[in-house]
Amino acid sequence: MKYVALTPRCVPLTPRCVPHAQKVAIQADGKIVVMGQSYSSTFTNQAATVARYNADGTLDTTFGSPNGYVTDTRMNDPLAMALQSGKVVVAGGAIVGPIYQFAMLRFGTDGVADSTFGTPDGYVLTTIGTSPYPYATAIDGNGKIVVAGGQGSGTAAYFVVRYLP
Repeated sequence: MKYVALTPRCVPLTPRCVPHAQKVAIQADGKIVVMGQSYSSTFTNQAATVARYNADGTLDTTFGSPNGYVTDTRMNDPLAMALQSGKVVVAGGAIVGPIYQFAMLRFGTDGVADSTFGTPDGYVLTTIGTSPYPYATAIDGNGKIVVAGGQGSGTAAYFVVRYLP
């Protein structure tokens, strides 16, 4: 069995960074996309984090240049990821005021927030019940984003949401 050791990456948040990866996808060109969460040891300053590695395991510094990764503190609980024509779609949760909302981010092939998704900054919030947790994200045959998850408090329920490309 052959394996490639990926360069570990810790996003510098204070006072101490505690990152973890949650999802992985392989692009058609063999590059490896990893999505997870970075947060301080006190669980403050949480951020969605996406890194891209070359097939040989080195960070792809053309993504989120010059680092090879991007972070977004607007989403503090990333849970699902899908690749959409080279773009990276991340679904998760965000605390907006006192409300936990369903959030979506989309990054371009270069790791920059996609200004054509959401207006104007690659970020979409959707209110779905109370405490929605998106656990699965896929791209359908028409390029639309489909997300499924569950509602964590109040009346237990699941949801399925489809967004335009």
